[in-house]
Formats: sequence, C-alpha cells, structure tokens
Amino acid sequence: MPYFYLVLVLLLSGCGGGGGGDAPSGAAATTTIISPASSEIVRYGPESEQSGLFKKPEGNGPFPLAVILHGGCWNRFIASASIMQPMADALTRAGWATLNLEYRVSSDPLYAAPMTFQDVANAMDALPVMLAKMPVNLKRTVLIGHSAGGHLALWAAARPSIPTTSVLYNPKPNLPQAVIGLAAIPDLVTYRVSSCGSHIPMLRGNLSDAEVSPQAMSSAGVPIYLFSTTGDEIVSRQYAEAYQQREASLGHTVSVTTMSGNHFTLIQSSGEVFDAVLKQLNALPATP
Repeated sequence: MPYFYLVLVLLLSGCGGGGGGDAPSGAAATTTIISPASSEIVRYGPESEQSGLFKKPEGNGPFPLAVILHGGCWNRFIASASIMQPMADALTRAGWATLNLEYRVSSDPLYAAPMTFQDVANAMDALPVMLAKMPVNLKRTVLIGHSAGGHLALWAAARPSIPTTSVLYNPKPNLPQAVIGLAAIPDLVTYRVSSCGSHIPMLRGNLSDAEVSPQAMSSAGVPIYLFSTTGDEIVSRQYAEAYQQREASLGHTVSVTTMSGNHFTLIQSSGEVFDAVLKQLNALPATP
C-alpha cells in the first residue's frame, strides 16, 4: 500500500499544474506578484515552505475563500501542495478564491516538532494581513484538508481547546468559518494504517493528545463536514464516524458524508464527489 500511495500521488502531482513552489524569501505576511495576474504567492513566514498559492476568480469580488491543506502522511517524500492544485483551480473556476498552502513536515531538513502545527496556526492567523489587499471575504473562510491535511484542518478548528500551558496555545486564534475534511485523520493515537502512521511520532514530538490530536480536542463549535469514500484503504470512514461520535458527546454536530470511490477520488477536480463538496461550500453562509 505505501508504494501504491506514492505512485498515485506522483501521478496526480504531475497533473497538478502550478503548486506553491519555492517562494522568494522575505518577511512574513508579504506578497509577491507572479504571472498570471490572478495568481500570487503569499507568505506567512521566512522559510521556503511557509507560503501558499493564492488564486482568485474572474471579477471584482469579494470572493469566499477556501484555504487548502494537502495530505501526504506529513511527509515531503509523499506529497506537497501541488497535489491539491487541480482541485483548487476547479474551485476558483467555480467562484471561490483559493489559498493552497505549503507547510513544513517531518521529512524536511532541520524539522523539529511542532513546526507543522506552528505553520498551520501561523498561516491561519496571518490571513487578515496576507490577504488584506485581496478581494476576499474573510468572514466566509473555509478550511479544506485531505488525509493528513484533514487532520491539520480539524486541528486548526480545535485550537481554542489547546491547554493554556502548551507552546501551541493562542488565546485568540483565527478560526475558519467551517472545515471540510476529505478522508481526514482525526486520531493520532489509533491511526496506524500503512507506513503513514510511522511519521506521527516525529510530527508531534512530546506533545500530548490534547495539543495535537483532534479526537482528544474540541471543535469549539466550528461547523465540521467530513467526506469519506467506501473504497478508501488509507483512511477508512470509521475514523470520521468515531470523530462524529466524540464531537456529539461534546454537544457539537459533525456531518459525515460517505460516497463511492477511493482515497484520491476525494481530491479530483470534477465528478460526483467534487460536486458534493462544492455544493456544501456554496451552502455555507458568512459569519455576521
């Protein structure tokens, strides 16, 4: 299964068009214009991975914003932001501004926990500055994550529940208006599928479940929409169902939709699953 996963990722990445790439160095929360005019590399930190590709639809906006987190077992050798670019482009064609984020992962040189979590948190908190001049409606920001990126999207929504003693604690985190998890991995304790789970110890270091595992945290009432497929051998729908039950015990409602397909059907740029995700996105209102 690990080899099969890697081959599929490489094939999909090759069809992905422009990913985030290595953005030019500079201070956090600055922008550099690239061609075409509707696309920009935005930065939330000085490292090459601390960047994202922003694209906007035709027109003047303001547009709703989809912030996208790629999967890949938290490991650079398996996936990068480029794998999500076809889906991001399809969402942009459908009227959504998109920010396809890159972030540091366990296989990067000099990685040390909790860099991945810090990057996602810093990117979310920097949105109002990074996109200040962009025609986006930040009151309609949805975080979309696939697989390991789905774990990070759920984690980003649960940041208010992080213990105050944690290095990851922020008293006023910038939260998405909703999260869409595509084969999201909510539980870092029980997930042991294939070799993917072997990267979790380096990802989390010595941080507790309450700091990094959404299954042991709380979504803080952020609407959560999980999509699974019947043929997914990498992240089965049981993980979504267990997370739904956990959130229900906290008084929160989590939507779980199961469709036909496999792990990668969830990130295709067209088809029944994409249409269902887009329909859910369009149904989400802006916050007051």
